[in-house]
Amino acid sequence: KQIGAPVYYYCIEGLGIYDVASLNSYGKNWSNDDYVRMWAELGKEEYKKILREEFGLVHISRNDIIRYKLYEELKDNGYKTLYSKTYIPKEKLFSGEFDIEHIIPQARLFDDSFSNKTLEARSINIEKSNATARDYVESKYGQQGLDEYTKKVENLFKSKVISKSKRDKLLMCEADIPSGFIERDLRNTQYIAKKACEILEE
Repeated sequence: KQIGAPVYYYCIEGLGIYDVASLNSYGKNWSNDDYVRMWAELGKEEYKKILREEFGLVHISRNDIIRYKLYEELKDNGYKTLYSKTYIPKEKLFSGEFDIEHIIPQARLFDDSFSNKTLEARSINIEKSNATARDYVESKYGQQGLDEYTKKVENLFKSKVISKSKRDKLLMCEADIPSGFIERDLRNTQYIAKKACEILEE
């Protein structure tokens, strides 16, 4: 369920530091700006505490928070990556061996939101290059590998671990990317970036 104008949904999703279901559970008396500011602030502090206490991080960046959220998103998959099934040990999450990978490369879809990101081994990310996740899995692991991957993605979606937006991107082949996506996403991203900066600078 989206809150208000979709641009705000994508804005806070892009920040990667909130829970949409929780946002909506608080009712409809608050403005979209209230939702965004509250969860951006509370989310940052909650995740910073976890990263300091459990991972020993001192200077915590936005990408550190996103990396941790993507890691927790893989919990039901045994903390294994979606493409190569590589296990991510907790102590190696910030080691540089694993990348925050764009499910659909930005060369194909100008989308830097949380729903277009997952964690994958750096070597796989490099090998995947500008292929979509689905196309890469099919070319690398064949039809059986693709069937297993599709089932895994669908299970995560049905369990409400991933959003519909992420599910769609994980299963999208290059031929299914609608024309005009890059231009439209560029305009949306520019606006979202502006709003995010305003929120974080307050």
